[in-house]
Amino acid sequence: MAVKRFPYILLMLMATLVLSQCGKKKDPLDEPLARVDGIEISQREFLYRTQFFPPPRFETVNGKKEREGLLELLIAEKLMAVAARRAQLDTNASYQEMRRYAETRAALKEFYDDMVRRKVNISKSEIRDVLEKKKKRFTVQVFAARKKELAEQFRRALQDGTSFDEAMRQFYGDALKPQDYTRDVTWGDWIDELEKPLYQMQEGDISPVIKTPDGFVVMRVVSIQPQELPQDRVMMERLRIKVEKTLRKRKADTLTGKFIESYMNDKNVVVKGEVFTALANWLDHILEYQEGAEKLADGKKPGELGADSIKAVFESKLDEPLITFKGGHFTLREMLNKLRVRRIDFNKTSPLMMRSQLLADIKNIVRDELIAEEARRKGYHKRDKVQREVQMWSSYYLSRLFASQVGLKPQNQPNIVYPDTLQRLRNEIEVWINQTMLDTLYISPNPMFAIEPGRVTHLIVPPWPVL
Repeated sequence: MAVKRFPYILLMLMATLVLSQCGKKKDPLDEPLARVDGIEISQREFLYRTQFFPPPRFETVNGKKEREGLLELLIAEKLMAVAARRAQLDTNASYQEMRRYAETRAALKEFYDDMVRRKVNISKSEIRDVLEKKKKRFTVQVFAARKKELAEQFRRALQDGTSFDEAMRQFYGDALKPQDYTRDVTWGDWIDELEKPLYQMQEGDISPVIKTPDGFVVMRVVSIQPQELPQDRVMMERLRIKVEKTLRKRKADTLTGKFIESYMNDKNVVVKGEVFTALANWLDHILEYQEGAEKLADGKKPGELGADSIKAVFESKLDEPLITFKGGHFTLREMLNKLRVRRIDFNKTSPLMMRSQLLADIKNIVRDELIAEEARRKGYHKRDKVQREVQMWSSYYLSRLFASQVGLKPQNQPNIVYPDTLQRLRNEIEVWINQTMLDTLYISPNPMFAIEPGRVTHLIVPPWPVL
């Protein structure tokens, strides 16, 4: 279920822009919808939680239906968070790391917005150029590989006169059909690295080997067809807004990348090879790889390095620096905690793929931690917007700890009731609800699921509490 607002909410959003620029009044969406022992549930949190993570199916929650039932779920979460703090579960090391991670993400967003994104400008001529490009639609065949050598080998086959379809059969057999590697695209459908060379190509052209964030690509243009732009004025304006948004994001991403590269170069980040090898060998030993993938142990074949030896080396390195940088380091133990909190999955395709992805994940974590520390130094963690997001995630983390401690299990029934432990808290702790505000929110049957770009485990909002 998602939440639909009355049209006047649009006016509130427009007013929000003015008020936020003036800096004198609180954003109306941040006004409290409910309050649980001093913990606020703002209208923004309620809307975001209902829109960006599908709520559980229910008829009633604690006797309440629809929007009141959804609010009862969030109230339950805050009640459990209060109880967790009373039980001093907020001193738990795991919780502290999760809370720090929430603060890191929130502070980074604000920091990047100030340092880069808010400085991006898009001209009318740029939008006109893109609209002109959108008058073309390309049909393209695409070969993608993680290794440059493989992409170069594929391109040589095309240059020698092998058709794209035949080359794909040589590389993949009958596993892929033409529709699996053929795309119909126009401007905005692809990443910039592929789009720029595409618009320089003609029908029948073969691209050079193109480096992308995920590997290397070779593409062939099958055809170029004209594409009409919307004639309706409203639809055309929507297209202009979408184009401007895409251009803004691309410019911001480019500037962010340059900023990060400059900052990280100054930090002189080094991965300690011996410690990384100990971690990789241990993961290599305990992971279940895909069938046919041979395990490695420091370059040795299975059986040459015993399990006890691998484990002993791994444990001996836990408190040694895995990453060093100007002014500090992260131990292997600290990095494992950060990987766990971020719920990062290990690549089980093969040992080499696992090592490659693991190293990239570790470098990304170090990047975020160091730049977030700079954001904290500048006071971004104290901003209201950051504090609200940290509170939202902290309440969720604490509610999970409390639910685990008292053994709460999902009820999996249409009428969800507060367990006795939770009902006692509901009776004991003061709960205030702005019923007038709640009555302006209406439910539509269109659930959404939102994640942050780059990782499927980076949710925009927390999942719903388990009752």
